[in-house]
Amino acid sequence: MAVISRDLSASLRSRFGAQLLQEEPHVVIAPASPETVQGAVEVARREHFRILPLGSGSSFPATYSRLRPDTMGILMGALEGESGGDAFSSWFWAGTKLHRLASSYPGIFAGEGQRATLGGLIATKPEPPLDSARRLLKRLLMSMEVLTAAGNLEMLAGEGTGTINDPAVSHLLFGSQGRLGIIVRVRLRRVMPPDTESAQLPENHETTLSVSTGQPALKWSQLQALLDPGGLFAWRADH
Repeated sequence: MAVISRDLSASLRSRFGAQLLQEEPHVVIAPASPETVQGAVEVARREHFRILPLGSGSSFPATYSRLRPDTMGILMGALEGESGGDAFSSWFWAGTKLHRLASSYPGIFAGEGQRATLGGLIATKPEPPLDSARRLLKRLLMSMEVLTAAGNLEMLAGEGTGTINDPAVSHLLFGSQGRLGIIVRVRLRRVMPPDTESAQLPENHETTLSVSTGQPALKWSQLQALLDPGGLFAWRADH
């Protein structure tokens, strides 16, 4: 646990108000807008916090037992719902719960885990009962918007949508546990594409991954160097 100063406590309360959920044992902020997410990243960088993005809930999951003492949680559950789109796709905020997608994708995300968020579904490690929903999400995914350690929003292409200049690297976010950046928005196809066989993500993210565009393979460490060169999202005490 990191003890924050009175001045920092007052500054956090002044800047984030009710969006500051707690200060101890770790600071947790629940941004209600993408601008507030960027503001939280700015504060974390300036005050030397590490960031752990959270999908839902107001505290750190029990499974996250190796937190650095200076970790700040950014809870994305308040950013939910549809945020635009076109005839072929829809944008959803990363905090959107799976059950909220029932009307747009009837029967696709049925079953357990419907309270999970889109961002959480992507970032958590693969495990039942969400394996089926995660596989379906990979097929629907066109791109995602990720907030980097520098406070910039970067667009990452999804499976089958990459180009020579924009390779499909969003697969590296699956199972990343928030250690690459904050998933802010997700763009999904309106219609599920035909089921095809696809390669499974390796357990070791350092393993070279090839992309469908014929681009040179990309490694976890290479994407991390682009999105978080200073380790702002390195919330694990053993890394």
